[in-house]
Amino acid sequence: MNFRNILERLQNSLMRNNVGLRGDFGMQVFDVSSGTPRRTLRIQKKNQITNDGRTALLNLMGIGDSAAPVWTDVQRDKRIWSLSVGTNATPPVVTDTLATMTAVWNDSFTFPTECQIVATPPNTYYLSISKTLPAVSAADGSTLAEAGILTYDNSLYARQIHSPILKTSTMTIQYDWQLGITIV
Repeated sequence: MNFRNILERLQNSLMRNNVGLRGDFGMQVFDVSSGTPRRTLRIQKKNQITNDGRTALLNLMGIGDSAAPVWTDVQRDKRIWSLSVGTNATPPVVTDTLATMTAVWNDSFTFPTECQIVATPPNTYYLSISKTLPAVSAADGSTLAEAGILTYDNSLYARQIHSPILKTSTMTIQYDWQLGITIV
C-alpha cells in the first residue's frame, strides 16, 4: 500500500469519525561502563498526543492530487523531526507545548533508520521511532524525567514522563515510540 492509498483511507475514515490517534512510549536504560551494554531499566506506557500533534496530522493530509507528494512549507514544518529529553516531571496533558518541556538534549532523527512507517493493512498504520541518547551527551548530570517528539518547526507532537533518572556518561538511554493511526 503506497502513501497515497494510506492518505485516501485516512481521509475517508476521518469523514466517518473512525480514526484514533495513539502513542506507545518505551524507554530502556543501559549501563555501558564495562564496554558491554547491560539493561538496567525498561519502561513502557501510553503516550499523550498533544493538540499540536493533532494539528500536524491534519496539515500533512493536504498534499493535493499529484502522483508524488508536493510538500508545502506547512507540511514540511509539521513533519515528525526530533527527540527531546528533559527534566520536567509534570504529567503530560493535551495542551502541552514545547514551553512545557525543560529540554536538556535534542537530536533529529535519521530517516528511515530511526523513524519509519509501518503499515499493517487493513486497519493499523504507525510510525516506529527509536532514538538512543548516547553515553556522553549534554544531558549528563541531569535528572531526566520526560521525553517529547518534536516536529520540524519545533511543535511538540507528543510527550511522556518517566521515573527520574540521573543521566551519567556511563549509560545510554534508548527511547522507543510508536505513533499510530487506527482506522476502522
